[in-house]
Amino acid sequence: MAKKCDICGKKIGLMASRLDIKDGIMCVDCSEQIGLKTGLQSISVAKDLTIDDVKSYQDSHTKIDIAKYLDDMKSKPAEPSQKDSNTKIKHPCAVCGREIGLLGGFKLTDGKICDDCASRVGLKNNFSSQSAVKYLTVQDIKNHQDSHTQIDAKQLLFDNKSEYEKLLITFKKEGNGHIGKVYLSDKRKQFLIKLSFMENLADEPFQLYDYSDLEGYDPIENGTTIEDKHGLSRAIAGGLIAGPTGAVLGAFSGNKSYAAVSKVSVVLYFKGDHRVEAVLLNETTKTDSSAYHITQQELLRFCHDLDTIIANNNSNVNEPATPVSATDSADQLRKLKGLLDDGILTEEEFTAKKKQILGI
Repeated sequence: MAKKCDICGKKIGLMASRLDIKDGIMCVDCSEQIGLKTGLQSISVAKDLTIDDVKSYQDSHTKIDIAKYLDDMKSKPAEPSQKDSNTKIKHPCAVCGREIGLLGGFKLTDGKICDDCASRVGLKNNFSSQSAVKYLTVQDIKNHQDSHTQIDAKQLLFDNKSEYEKLLITFKKEGNGHIGKVYLSDKRKQFLIKLSFMENLADEPFQLYDYSDLEGYDPIENGTTIEDKHGLSRAIAGGLIAGPTGAVLGAFSGNKSYAAVSKVSVVLYFKGDHRVEAVLLNETTKTDSSAYHITQQELLRFCHDLDTIIANNNSNVNEPATPVSATDSADQLRKLKGLLDDGILTEEEFTAKKKQILGI
């Protein structure tokens, strides 16, 4: 749709050249009358002009010296901002009505409250409280004030996390540490496999295994090739470090046939044909470096923990599935005592059977 020049009233086509001024637009003819063209400098000058300015230049048949005008613009003091400052822009507190500055207060899901109202319910001007209030409404604040109860910001944040996020926090707080993405908790007797950032963002299902699900593991050390000071390449051997912790210790403590490794990890095997890799080292590292020796110690500790879990699993499997109850033991002892009294069993035989039944 065509617009009109605010100076002469001529229609300006949608694709036609024009110059924007402070309070309107002007056509090319009007701009040329005062010495302006369609270049960048003319555009800058035009933006500083008003309709009255342009008409004054036209009436006096004066053309603008663009270079001088731009120099004058640079030396002109900046106009004060018309925007209200934080002290001028106010919002009423949704609870008490007190005015709150633009950057002050706490923003709830349906309103904003002042620092005083927030303080009355236990909220402070810190990250936890500022993050937690997004789960609160104005009515929640009023309810806490009426009941004189305090809001636990950290607990509120925890309660609103996903099941996975809650588990991860619990494992970090109560667990036995982690190797790579594999977290252990002796208290829960479980492994939690940490999701990557993108997996968590995509709400991927997380993996949680009981200790009893662990069937075995393989420590893995992959070699790489590194050049020595003379520029000669040394061939690197790599692969599986088989066996329990003792074998792992031997593999690490023995003389290395290579100068660096690119990866150290442990593959865990769980019931249901599930496998998870816990990565301890994933970058080229010299075998005589402190970083590599620290990795050795971490691997040995991790393998020791896994050996303990597997040993306990095997021990539980070997235990009787249904232990003899106290009632059954008493019945058996009564029968044995009857056989002893009848002379069928000797005193020695009775004592031996009694110990067997009582497990002593």
